[in-house]
Amino acid sequence: MKTGAILSIETALDGGSIAVSRSGEILYEMAGRLSRASELVDAIKLAMESANLSTKDLHMIAVSTGPGSFTGIRVGIATALGVARALGIAVSGISLFDAIAFSIEVDEAAIAIPLGRSRFGIQSFRRDESVLQAVIDPTSMTESALWDLIIETPNSQFLIHGNKALFTEREPASRIPPNVTFINANLASLIANRAAQLDCPGSLAPIYLGR
Repeated sequence: MKTGAILSIETALDGGSIAVSRSGEILYEMAGRLSRASELVDAIKLAMESANLSTKDLHMIAVSTGPGSFTGIRVGIATALGVARALGIAVSGISLFDAIAFSIEVDEAAIAIPLGRSRFGIQSFRRDESVLQAVIDPTSMTESALWDLIIETPNSQFLIHGNKALFTEREPASRIPPNVTFINANLASLIANRAAQLDCPGSLAPIYLGR
């Protein structure tokens, strides 16, 4: 795991989030109010001050590559590249699917991320010879289709970003299937942790699945 400080940016989903970590420890995290580039720049300054670090302490910028808002993804990546170039440090692109999949110990799971308008992005992962890796390309489906898939495959594990409120209009919270786990952690923090695990920076290719 990398020991230098990492600034992590997530602007693909509504609200956005930001985090600062070092040696695997989250020093600062916040969520919301990051829909515009100017707000993101101010949030970065606050994050570094709150973590008691200067930009000279940064080893890397980690940024979400989606899925999510087309504009949000572009704002996050452009800001990360601008800051990294000014500081002469690396930028690591991390998909939200990867960030969630590697945040919990699983051998096989489908990661689902709400995209808005009752649609979800989904990607499946499986552990092969102790290495967790994606087994299908990211895709999107309606909430109804995801629910049907959950019910029809009770032996499959689903990790869903969000909380039970996503499905309570369909089913009471007490009847959410046992093969569903909701992940409510700060996404920027998960991105920072995943970036620290990688031997080299991740791709900045954005994941656009539409809404």
